[in-house]
Amino acid sequence: MCEPVSIALAVTAAASLAGAGMSIAGQNTARQMAKGQEEQKRLAQEQAILENRSRATKDYLRQVRLENTQARQETIAMREEGQDVRNQALAASGTAVASAAERGVAGRSLDMILSDYEFQQNKEIGRMRMNQTMKDQQHTENIGGFQDQFEYRVTAMKPYVPRPQAPVDYFGPIFGAVSQIGGATMGSGLLKPGASNLQTPASIGPNPTINQAPDNFNA
Repeated sequence: MCEPVSIALAVTAAASLAGAGMSIAGQNTARQMAKGQEEQKRLAQEQAILENRSRATKDYLRQVRLENTQARQETIAMREEGQDVRNQALAASGTAVASAAERGVAGRSLDMILSDYEFQQNKEIGRMRMNQTMKDQQHTENIGGFQDQFEYRVTAMKPYVPRPQAPVDYFGPIFGAVSQIGGATMGSGLLKPGASNLQTPASIGPNPTINQAPDNFNA
């Protein structure tokens, strides 16, 4: 009767160990897949960060270039307008001098007229320069805002930190298999006190040395 029990125990042990091996292999496969997915997410985020930084850099450089171009155009226009004011002042002064010469007027009155023309010229040019200074300050503020916007766009996207994966549980399935094998062994009764897997001579047949007389005893 013990041979079927031994076979059953062997089958149970093999199944338990195979199950433990499959559990460990499954855990390892799942862990590697999860690590691969996390790595793909990290690489995708890095690519997105590079593309975002590239776009932010291009936008920033374009905005700064346009702002500086506008500032230069305004400065050139201010200088041309200032030159026009000077030319107008010179023309007015020349006309006043010529008119005074025709009329024989000279002296303090003419000097006052010429001084007034020069004053008006300087006042107008000073106003234009002040306006341009304020515009230049605004351009500087705009460029600073573009830089802040660039830094915000670049730092807004953070690198992806892969989530740590739990290590493979080797001992749990092994201990579980051992527990199953031990439970099956205890349930079979092979480890109970007094149990034996060996057949003694008494279990096979009568002991030839007990209760048997010699052949010549009854003679």
